Amino acid sequence: TLAGERELVNSQPVTRPQSAPSAPVPAADHAPAKASFRMPARADNFKMMFAYLCADRGLQKEVVQEMIRQNRLYQSAFRRPDGKVLYNATFVYQDPSGKPTGAFQRGMADTEGQAPYKRDVPGSDKRWGWLLAGQGSPDKVAVFEGAIDAASDASLAAMKGADWRNIDRLSLEGLSIQPLQNYLTAHP
Repeated sequence: TLAGERELVNSQPVTRPQSAPSAPVPAADHAPAKASFRMPARADNFKMMFAYLCADRGLQKEVVQEMIRQNRLYQSAFRRPDGKVLYNATFVYQDPSGKPTGAFQRGMADTEGQAPYKRDVPGSDKRWGWLLAGQGSPDKVAVFEGAIDAASDASLAAMKGADWRNIDRLSLEGLSIQPLQNYLTAHP
């Protein structure tokens, strides 16, 4: 229900005891972000995002709800100068302390033959990637290129009746190995 979905959005961030790495692995394959990062504005509700991710992309509702509960996903809203409001599914990157370090936005509107809107929010730092954390202290991590791939894997496990919450799912948010190196430093 939408009321339950809003409660998930307003809940406290998920934190799991983690040891902070002594020093993150320096970026090797891309320059540091130049713009300062600001989280995109949150939409009043997440109806469009649930419809897009669950009905259109086939993700399980419980997986989407868990991503929201972990503050890794929300629906953002952007008002263009002409007054039209655009909505995006916003996947949030976080450091081990839970602080947002960046985000990737995916447009949900039909683009009528054009490529869908996809971009990192300016100033995003992807050194930690995107993580769908498992429950407790998982001893396994599955690695993916994008957040939607990680969420799809969790959804496939849920559809098979498997315990999809027993591993961490890390998205590199591209092809850099740095998020995995930093994850393994923080989770020896």
